[in-house]
Amino acid sequence: TRIVPTQPKSVAPADQLMADGVITGSLPAKKTDASLVSIVAEPGTTGAAAELPPPETGPLALREAAARGDAEAQFIIASRYLDGQGVEQDLPAAARWFQLAATGGLAPAQYRLGTLFERGKGVPQDIANALLWYQRAAASGNVKSMHNAAVILAGNQAGPPKFDEAYRLFKDAAERGLKDSQFNLAVLAERGLGTKTDPAEAYFWYAVAGLQGDADAARRANIIAEKMPADEVGTLSAQVKDWKPVASSEKANVVAVNDPRWNSEAPGAAAQSAPQPPAPQIVPVPESAPVDPVLEAQKLLDQLGFNVGEPDGTLGTKTKNAIRLFQLQSGLEVTGEVTPQLLDAMRAKSS
Repeated sequence: TRIVPTQPKSVAPADQLMADGVITGSLPAKKTDASLVSIVAEPGTTGAAAELPPPETGPLALREAAARGDAEAQFIIASRYLDGQGVEQDLPAAARWFQLAATGGLAPAQYRLGTLFERGKGVPQDIANALLWYQRAAASGNVKSMHNAAVILAGNQAGPPKFDEAYRLFKDAAERGLKDSQFNLAVLAERGLGTKTDPAEAYFWYAVAGLQGDADAARRANIIAEKMPADEVGTLSAQVKDWKPVASSEKANVVAVNDPRWNSEAPGAAAQSAPQPPAPQIVPVPESAPVDPVLEAQKLLDQLGFNVGEPDGTLGTKTKNAIRLFQLQSGLEVTGEVTPQLLDAMRAKSS
């Protein structure tokens, strides 16, 4: 049975290839007090220790760990400066603490630092340095860095397009379940950019992305299917149905909080970020949101940049660690559990 064709997605020219929702360096450059030399230094080439962060950034144990070079603690301090949680928002300070964690080899910090360079937040806007940090994080297994690096390489922001490298990185991220990378990988295979023209591969990845809810990808799969033999489409469709993502490195995508002494609220955080008291006995859930609170939490965490894998409604280790990190960064009680207060806080932050 052939798939009913639909209108194809408008695809940008090759030198403008972008995925919807990708972080792009479209904001103007801003001045920063951060040291550009130290920020672009190779991991391990600069000292990881730093001064003791101020009390409002968190418990003493967390601040002492950050000062002596614990990359996870430095990441949490940076996140609080970035989000203004318990402390006044300070993008240059966030960039400096992300830099310390990034040079210590922490892939999530390298990803965050790359986004700051790409956006020009807290550091001068610099696509080349954004690419540098994305590539370092991608090499460690950070999935969103694979995608963002590939987008830059497929465009002309950092020089002539390098479609072969973009194809490899899009494929790495696509295999780990990132929908936008699956779509872009299909575009490259359809056009023969960075790889040979391969309608079967293009159909496969469009169809996989379509199953994840990308309507444009599903339409592109339909268009290609109309030009292929029915038996080949049937074989590929069976492969799509059986496809499972490759497991992502948890360490490269999630910052786990393992020291309970870091879990108490940052001074002032409760007053600034405490959620509104929930309605008695019920959790207010928008009509369009999933009924399952764990599934909703996973989808909200994904929107906020926390890697929980494919949302499935299961409160596993990766989801619990992501919840703990969100709670810690938001000045909430760190439990790793889905509560009405947690959902309220995540909804407010994602809106």
